[in-house]
Amino acid sequence: MQRSHWLDIARRVRQGGAIRLAALVLELPVELCTQRAEARGSHATLPAEQAREVIQRNIVPFPGPRGGSRERSPRHQHMHHSQHAAHDKHRPRPHPCQRHAHDEPSGFWLDANTGTKPILMFDANGCITSHTSMRRSSGIHKPRPGIHHLRRLKEHFHVGMYSSASHKTVDTALALLEGAAGPGDGPLFDHRLILHRSHTALAPLAHVEAGGKAWDTVKPLRPYFQRLHRVILVDDDSFKAVAGEEGNMLLMPCWKEDDETDNMVGHLVDVLLQLAESLGGDPEADVRQFIAQASARLAELAQQAAAAQGNGQQGGLEAEEAEQVAAEFEEAEQMAAAAEEAILMR
Repeated sequence: MQRSHWLDIARRVRQGGAIRLAALVLELPVELCTQRAEARGSHATLPAEQAREVIQRNIVPFPGPRGGSRERSPRHQHMHHSQHAAHDKHRPRPHPCQRHAHDEPSGFWLDANTGTKPILMFDANGCITSHTSMRRSSGIHKPRPGIHHLRRLKEHFHVGMYSSASHKTVDTALALLEGAAGPGDGPLFDHRLILHRSHTALAPLAHVEAGGKAWDTVKPLRPYFQRLHRVILVDDDSFKAVAGEEGNMLLMPCWKEDDETDNMVGHLVDVLLQLAESLGGDPEADVRQFIAQASARLAELAQQAAAAQGNGQQGGLEAEEAEQVAAEFEEAEQMAAAAEEAILMR
């Protein structure tokens, strides 16, 4: 029953002054809720066969009741200590609607029933859709050229999205990208693998002190995936990877949306297919051992494309663009070196 029903009753019986309402919070595991929804014979808005997908897509961690008794349950004590730990300026800050820290299980696993193929989690803005603040604020999106190439990945990967945008904006972007991808064997994106702003964490204070925005977010993977060695986060901002998960980040050169000649999506797909081939069909192969090299290759290709474009426009690159591409290439090389060191230490 909707909560508004009880509020309406309270308003009708109130005779002056305030009336106290008490809320009972039932905290049940997501999997148990899913099983119950699937077992129901009928429901007005949620058919049993769609229950799992809808619940997984729409679950938002509930921050819990505030105020009341000074006594804390073990769960609330755990949250309290996690929040204190988050004051470390190098740790991601807790998102207002999250109940778990960036390195704690969320209560549901996106890779529980996805099979053995590696998982690709794509960022949207600047990676495979437009990036400008005007488009973000107005809700207007533009697909990056070459989105149809992404369909070549489905044979080898599960394709999902992890965006810092709102749920509504992500749904809009997904519809746009499905259209841009063209017809194929089913949807391009696996709707079991969709994460949005509510699943992110706020960037560490160190990021803000270094010039980042206070509302910037990072994208933790550990709360949502049991098999991190099979997950690739494709993003155009390296800071989006939390500490300890840098090896999962494949850095995609950012798209300047006025460049309709951009062909980085095609290059990305070629690099990912080479990565899949390197895995040799091993369902337990660690994708992270190849990701940093893939990032470096994409940065190199972006540098070549920018140079070629510059040569066609009065014989040289604009200084700002050349500096950005060179920085991306250097960053990718540093990530490759760090990943190799981490692999040697394992």
